[in-house]
Amino acid sequence: MKLKERLNNLIKYIKTDKFLNNKGLANEVPFYIFDYDPSEEIYVRDFIKDTFTKKFTDSKDINLKVVDLFELIMEAMKVEDIEEGVFDKEERKGSVKNLEFLKSSIEDYTHKAFFKKIDSELIGNEEKMKTIICITGVGSAYPVIQPKELLGKLEDIFNYTKIILFLPGNYDKQYITTLNKFKIDHYRAMKLTGVVEFNII
Repeated sequence: MKLKERLNNLIKYIKTDKFLNNKGLANEVPFYIFDYDPSEEIYVRDFIKDTFTKKFTDSKDINLKVVDLFELIMEAMKVEDIEEGVFDKEERKGSVKNLEFLKSSIEDYTHKAFFKKIDSELIGNEEKMKTIICITGVGSAYPVIQPKELLGKLEDIFNYTKIILFLPGNYDKQYITTLNKFKIDHYRAMKLTGVVEFNII
């Protein structure tokens, strides 16, 4: 099935009673991963911006929030005034030390900015079941922000809010493979496929 069809099916599935009311989840948190080939990253990004979000702009049933992880990182680097420092440390101490420096420098800001972008005051009241957080920019943000680590942190905060992580790579419910290169044991998220009848497998 073509990616465009899968994405359009995803929009339809999100609007169903099953998805909106977290039916059939048992005791699992409503966290989902929609994977796709990394070569189609630009298409997915444009689809989410130009088509996906517009389908829910005037919705009374769905409060859709989109958070681009890469944009968060770039914003944090400017606010913390470490743009030049990052590149300088890369040259002097190498990628590993630079990554540690970058992560420690922006962690606090990105955490606060994430919640600011999703209007976190809505989470935890009557709107929590209606809120869907879509996380994009995963490939560009890697390895500064890693999918499994991020979802693990969010699980402690969001019990009912639906989160869809758009993953350039592969998720087989055993492993998350970012960019089809970096594999890590799976997080307990469900896989959204966008296939016939909008099943979750």
